[in-house]
Amino acid sequence: MSATAELRTDEASPEIVADGYCAKRLDGCSPVPLYHQVYSALLDEIRDGRLRRGDILPTEAELGAHFQVSRITIRQALADLIRDGHLVRERPRGPLVIKSAPIEQRLARLTSFFIADALAQGHSPQYRLLGAACTDAEGQASALGIDKGDAVTRIDRILLDADEPIATLTSYVPERCCPGLLDHDLTGSLVTLMETHYGLRLTEATQWLSARLATVSERTSLALESRAAVVVIKRVTRGHDGQPIEFLECVLRADRYEFVMELSQE
Repeated sequence: MSATAELRTDEASPEIVADGYCAKRLDGCSPVPLYHQVYSALLDEIRDGRLRRGDILPTEAELGAHFQVSRITIRQALADLIRDGHLVRERPRGPLVIKSAPIEQRLARLTSFFIADALAQGHSPQYRLLGAACTDAEGQASALGIDKGDAVTRIDRILLDADEPIATLTSYVPERCCPGLLDHDLTGSLVTLMETHYGLRLTEATQWLSARLATVSERTSLALESRAAVVVIKRVTRGHDGQPIEFLECVLRADRYEFVMELSQE
């Protein structure tokens, strides 16, 4: 764990300074409550990497002095940062520690869905294979456009960021599309494997997004507390001929992701 973020005061500017950066000034005339301005200022520093994972946050008194607000205001901002998963107290009455910035995930990305955005934002995503087997299509038959008795390869993986579980992924791939899939390394990108070894070209996908409370098994897999929320993404990916190649179901920790959609006027 890195040392506590150092605070220093410039006589002309009472702003908080940690590791050489200046936080945003608070606006007492703004309709936005001061506690939320503090929340936003600290969250910006986490997202920008100026407050890094493992850094110890200054005390309530130090933050209050540098933001020039009461400890009650600071306490409310910190409570919201803890609630949203950006801070953690590793032991009772211990200091608050920066947990991690949320990953801004672009929903329109077809390939490298979980890897590219995370890498670009300084995260360390990697897959861990939980299991893989050949089985009947059953409940995924309709999505894949095949019969229930047709063979599919089921691949269960977990996505880690700096060894912290952030998502579970279950893929169903028709055996006719990728025969012998179990013989390959399934800890990397399945899309890359499909394109390079099987000559498939993934051109389009349909996905569904929903939110719910995590199940008991999901709380265990993702190290979540009781009544924690998760985001569920279901996606059917198709090849150039329009035939489904993969049905993917992902369960993501809601506190580790923010979803981005770029819109335009038609």
